[in-house]
Amino acid sequence: NKSDCRRSNARRRSEEHPRQCFGPACVQEARTNSKYCSDECGLELARNRLLQFLPMRMMCWQAIPSTADKINLNALDDIKIQIDEIKSRLVVLDEDQRKLDDIVERGKKLKAMKDAN
Repeated sequence: NKSDCRRSNARRRSEEHPRQCFGPACVQEARTNSKYCSDECGLELARNRLLQFLPMRMMCWQAIPSTADKINLNALDDIKIQIDEIKSRLVVLDEDQRKLDDIVERGKKLKAMKDAN
């Protein structure tokens, strides 16, 4: 069978010429049926690839806001408007409280008058 022959030739070639580990800056011989000399080398290469490509992917992903992001931003804008309205109302209520306190203080200073009846 041709495929068996190809596999046999590939196996023979790999046995004749040991392959170098694909790990970053590694010069060790790769394990049998592996591209790496150890699990650590494979993980290091995977980590380096993630660090290389992930920031670009994240930037692309963040550049296009999702529908949920748009909805959340609109809700956040509404909440900010409500906060501003509440702050304005609190300023008015604080002023009313100050006026009431002034009236109460003036009332405490007044002397009671007898009724003419």
